[in-house]
Amino acid sequence: MYRDARILAAFRKMVAFVTDDGRLSATGYWVSEEQALGGLESVFGPHKTFQVSVQQIADKTGVDFGELSKYDGFSAHEERTGEPMVEILETPEDIRV
Repeated sequence: MYRDARILAAFRKMVAFVTDDGRLSATGYWVSEEQALGGLESVFGPHKTFQVSVQQIADKTGVDFGELSKYDGFSAHEERTGEPMVEILETPEDIRV
């Protein structure tokens, strides 16, 4: 809460697309403003964006994305290793498809 208003500390999004070679792919993202909201003087300050698995987004939100996680490399890695994948994105080139 800030000045009687609820402010989102983070939000999640997913992108599903067909690659140039015709392969279906999906990626998940988590955008956090938690550090920027810490002081609440710069509510619209810098934020951090993380690439996460589609499965993590499904687990945290309770939304069923059907079979979309099988087209996500992060979800596949997590299923194989049991370890969550979270990668900070500083530039668009950091996105892993």
